Amino acid sequence: MSQRAAKRILWVTLLFTLPVPFFMIEVGWVPPIRLILFALLTTAAAVSEPGFDTGFVAGLFVPQALLYSALCYWLARAAVLRLNRLVPAGFRLFALLAVLAALVAGSLFPIFRTPFSHSAPRANLLGIFD
Repeated sequence: MSQRAAKRILWVTLLFTLPVPFFMIEVGWVPPIRLILFALLTTAAAVSEPGFDTGFVAGLFVPQALLYSALCYWLARAAVLRLNRLVPAGFRLFALLAVLAALVAGSLFPIFRTPFSHSAPRANLLGIFD
């Protein structure tokens, strides 16, 4: 697998599994993909119904989504570079798969704090978008 492909796969996995703090009305810990979804929804609402409230909410979600997307990309890049230095070429795919499996397995536990969820204040990856 190429370094570019490994970096992109790890980046997308981090976007879906890494709990990051966010601030809106309350503080929560969610994966960046949820912040990206909130940023898209609030930006669409701000464009279709301009006003202070929708602009303010979009103004809170968009920078956080961009920041955490960039942070996940940087982490994926750094991890793949470190992986390429430390792991022999024949075992790099297995090492990457182990990292991906650990991230996905960890996200199946209720590690996310979701203050805007209607079902539970804690959720795992499968329950984050309820």
